[in-house]
Amino acid sequence: MMDFLTPHPFLEQFAPSERSAISNDFLYTIRRLGPSCTPKTVCKAVWAETKATRWRSRSERLLSALAADPQAALDYAANRLAWEALPDADKRAVKDAKRQAGVAAWMEEQPPTEKQLAYLEGLGCRKTPSNRREASEWIDRLAQGRTP
Repeated sequence: MMDFLTPHPFLEQFAPSERSAISNDFLYTIRRLGPSCTPKTVCKAVWAETKATRWRSRSERLLSALAADPQAALDYAANRLAWEALPDADKRAVKDAKRQAGVAAWMEEQPPTEKQLAYLEGLGCRKTPSNRREASEWIDRLAQGRTP
């Protein structure tokens, strides 16, 4: 199975705020052409559609990326074709895993809340967690009768 959790190297040359739009450009093209199209056909169609809509701010960057590294673009098109071939349940599972990883990363950057600290103290914990995620994990463990 292809890795859908790690951002594809082709997308790394774009700002994070543009990556979903770039992905959608490829997916829209695949849906329009049909599931039996090839990565090369997808890249050619994305190129043509992007050239025709030059008013979009990311168009020049996408055209440059397609021209600068055609193999990476073909690999990305193959990745998007594989994504489209996945059953909906598998797509949901990948999206859930991405969401959970994003939430966990955000929680690791946040200090524990006062409510978490008070609850931990009420459970008899004498240590202080370093972040919200750790506090949440400790609460889960202590509630199950284990030590943090």
